[in-house]
Amino acid sequence: MDKPNIPMNWFPSPDRDASTMSAWERMLQGGDTSRSGILRGVVDRSWHRCLDGQVSPDLDSAPPPLEEDRLFDLRTTNERLLSGSLPTILQTREFLLQTGTVLLLTDASGVILELAGDQRTWEPAGEIRLIPGCGWTELNCGTNAIGTALALGQPVQIHGAEHFCEGIKRWTCSATVIRDPLDGSVLGVIDLSGLAQSYSQQSLALIVSLAARIESRLGKLAMERRLRLLERCMGYARRAHGIIVTDERGRLVRANARAQAALARLGVSTGIHHVFPRPELAMIARGVMPPLMPDWLRQVQIEAINEGAETLGFLLAISVASERPVHRASQYP
Repeated sequence: MDKPNIPMNWFPSPDRDASTMSAWERMLQGGDTSRSGILRGVVDRSWHRCLDGQVSPDLDSAPPPLEEDRLFDLRTTNERLLSGSLPTILQTREFLLQTGTVLLLTDASGVILELAGDQRTWEPAGEIRLIPGCGWTELNCGTNAIGTALALGQPVQIHGAEHFCEGIKRWTCSATVIRDPLDGSVLGVIDLSGLAQSYSQQSLALIVSLAARIESRLGKLAMERRLRLLERCMGYARRAHGIIVTDERGRLVRANARAQAALARLGVSTGIHHVFPRPELAMIARGVMPPLMPDWLRQVQIEAINEGAETLGFLLAISVASERPVHRASQYP
């Protein structure tokens, strides 16, 4: 886990806020901020990304939220992130009730999926659209902990005047990314936000700890799904020369001893680990053939391994016979 992107001796103060505001005004007038002596590098670089992205410094809120049906679909798409995060969020809800802060969970694009915490802060949070369905990337809202954490892929704390957009400068926020424990990809962001007077040096450490707990739970749930997937694929071992099992995102889970040679017969010259993941497997299993689908994949029988409405993964079978491959779903109660 990366160290929080904030010096140990850093703390907000009226003088520091005034100096930061002066640097912000100087930057908007085309001046140099790099030698201000007060502006943290992470903030300076974020401000310049905002300038390059033509973010308006006059903004006072995020863009309007998604329609309810689109937010529902987004929550459904991120169901595993939510199920892995909600127990941790619920455990901290009572602790946050008197802190003047809200805890936020976003997807990988910075759209808020869940909000919890001190209800006294919900109204001012709503005024800047710090609510479910709103996107908080840097290009949407300027420098802020959610967007800057996504831009850097690491923990960030942004306080008061360090925000790029004038209407958000009365807030303080701490955030870090949540990563997939299997491949390290960013799944979302966990953020703690409140009005500037709610600043705490412990906020960022708390957020980093919560992200670690969420990632641990996600890893446990992923391993449980993989075990259930492998149990359902055991009976296929003698059906073909080569058997490959992937998870729902097309990442390699298991291959039998004959899989590499079977792939070589189909013209695959690289090692089996180099041809995965195959995210297009979900499309192929539904009968949709991607235009850039590799030729060897057209010669493989693909079955979606489902558990109720959930797809656990895919089974790829490479047969000796040159029969036409069949792409179908395998359903289990």
